[in-house]
Amino acid sequence: MGFFDSCPQLGIMLQLPPQPMQSGWFAVVPGLLAQQDPLAGWGFFVPILLMLVLFWFLLLRHAQKREKERQEMLASIRNHDEVITAGGIIGRVVAIQEKAEGIAGGDDVLRIEVDDGTHLRVLRSMIIKVRRKDEATSESKKS
Repeated sequence: MGFFDSCPQLGIMLQLPPQPMQSGWFAVVPGLLAQQDPLAGWGFFVPILLMLVLFWFLLLRHAQKREKERQEMLASIRNHDEVITAGGIIGRVVAIQEKAEGIAGGDDVLRIEVDDGTHLRVLRSMIIKVRRKDEATSESKKS
C-alpha cells in the first residue's frame, strides 16, 4: 500500500496533467499547420508594401522633381542675373568661374556685385533664387 492510497484526495491533487502531445487537440495541430496555404503569410505584407509605394510616389518623387528643377535653375544662371544666396545676400552676377579648384571643391564660383564696386564670390550651389536680367529690369521699371 502506497502513500497515496491512504490519502486519495492528496493523490488526485498531485497528479500531473497529460503531456501536450498526448492529448487529442495537440495531435491535430500539426495536421492543420501542414494544410495551410504557403502564401497565406504574405497577406500581412501586402498593405505594408502598398504604403511604401504610396510613400515613394508622394514624398520621394516630389522631392526628386524639386531637386531637378533646382539643378535646372542653377545651370541656367547667366551674367547680369539677379540672385539670392542661402545666406540672404542679394546681388547681380558679373562673372562665372566654372569648375573652380581649391576650397570650392570643383563647384562653380560666381562673382556677384552686391553694391557699386563690392563683389563677393559665392558657390553656385548656394544660390536659392534667380531673377533673369529682363525680369529684374521690368520689375524695377514698374516701381
